[in-house]
Amino acid sequence: MKVAKQSWVRPVQAQTSANEPSGGAQARIDSSPRQQTQSGKLLQLKQNLAAGQQAIIQRVGGSKYGFKKDEEADPEEVLLLQQEIDRYKNSLKQKKANAASAFQGKEGNKDAQSNYSAALKNASWDLNEFSQSIQAHFDVSDNLITSKNSKRKVATLVQGDAAYVQHTAAEKEGHSAVYKRVGLNGPSKKDYIKTGRGYLRRFAYRGLTPDEELGNAENRDILRPYNHAYLSTGKKKANSDWSTKTMKAAKNSDSDLTWLKEKSNNPGLASIPASSLEFLQHRKNANKLFSASSTAKNITSNQGDAFTEGGRFKLDLSKVPLNDILDQYTEGGNASIQHGLSTDQIGVGGQAKLEEEIKRAKESAIRNREIHLRAYPRSAIVEHEK
Repeated sequence: MKVAKQSWVRPVQAQTSANEPSGGAQARIDSSPRQQTQSGKLLQLKQNLAAGQQAIIQRVGGSKYGFKKDEEADPEEVLLLQQEIDRYKNSLKQKKANAASAFQGKEGNKDAQSNYSAALKNASWDLNEFSQSIQAHFDVSDNLITSKNSKRKVATLVQGDAAYVQHTAAEKEGHSAVYKRVGLNGPSKKDYIKTGRGYLRRFAYRGLTPDEELGNAENRDILRPYNHAYLSTGKKKANSDWSTKTMKAAKNSDSDLTWLKEKSNNPGLASIPASSLEFLQHRKNANKLFSASSTAKNITSNQGDAFTEGGRFKLDLSKVPLNDILDQYTEGGNASIQHGLSTDQIGVGGQAKLEEEIKRAKESAIRNREIHLRAYPRSAIVEHEK
């Protein structure tokens, strides 16, 4: 069932100019066009620098990077580095806003989907690009950032676990602790969890099915996908019918096993490999996993339709067992889409066709910032938007 198309990306305007004056740190601050109106914020930033440790930049679908401040760094040089970081981040935000604007109204177009996903990847944080953007004031070598003016070390580039600090312990065994990203002004406001594939935002958003709404109303302890009982067997997907608040089998649709046989050119495939479930969810919405997004926007189908006709849940992933969280938009998660779909397992004759399908699945993961869940407890629901 199709629902009305919605524009779900909020454009973000760049806040700083790329043509800022050169010179020493203090000259940069004094000559900034924002100095007259933001002197108070700059002063506050100076006062907070000593308490912080890292300034974090998150790469979409890739590694997480941060900057560990040197203990003996000049506060003015650290402030200048923070300004350079902000300027670069704003340039990436503007790229994403431009990509979203170009994509708006074309959400169901295959080429537009590919172009948008590629634009989001191209707007990711890149070390070489960042190094070039700050080269007027800083040198970057072997993960060390030094001031061109004083030749002193200002910060060290770090990534992965070094970019996070634990905020609270896990509530239960098998669940993630809650983490904060640490910046020059202290821990971030946003929370994160840690999975086997990396760090994810703590909260995720999911457009509801009638079955989920019913499960919530009935106080079911665990909510599961509609076809969860058919993980390895073929089953037609079901669409939400909100006029009757029921799930109805899709018409003129092959079962997921039949679809996988055709796409992989392997008519003898007897069952669905567990490693193919995420791939099927992206390409066929097989109702065997839940799709959610790491951002408060609508997930859109390959036809450009949104999935929030019946409202949506905001989920606290720290309350979901880690075994039930399959993240896809991150670097490690995105690579897992094709796990188990290599030609040593699936018909060689279907390689070209399968590679195209895998490419499309990865694009969908990036476009929707998609996370897959095997199930989630009702206690993970923190908001119900109707």
